[in-house]
Amino acid sequence: MALSDDIEARVRRAVVRALGLAVAAALLATAAGFLLAALYLALRTAMEPLFACLVTAGVLLLIVAIVLMLSGRAAVPRSAAAPGQPAADPVLAAMRAGEQLAGTTQRWLGQHRLETVIGLFACGFAIGFSSRLRRGLLRWLRG
Repeated sequence: MALSDDIEARVRRAVVRALGLAVAAALLATAAGFLLAALYLALRTAMEPLFACLVTAGVLLLIVAIVLMLSGRAAVPRSAAAPGQPAADPVLAAMRAGEQLAGTTQRWLGQHRLETVIGLFACGFAIGFSSRLRRGLLRWLRG
């Protein structure tokens, strides 16, 4: 009976974790919705509502692309250091991570050229259309 109790306890913990993740995902989606609504409302004061929608959608697509790239990276198993081996150099690890991210980004952009061009065109059009947005962006870039 000890084995069945252990299995039952593991299943119960897995269900509780799954429910917790589901609640967290729902709250995260709600927060993201409010964040995007706030972005739209802020942009609407600087430009026409149609272009504010386009910029907000572009930001959302950019976030989705980043999430998809990171989820693809997370699916690749990481190699652990062998016991007794010193930990990897953090600078070298950061360089490798940067190289992997650059490669992943390059592959994604190669596979999604049309979406990238459309997104860049929409962002460029919005910035070119709104002098207020352009001034704000320049102030932000200059620090």
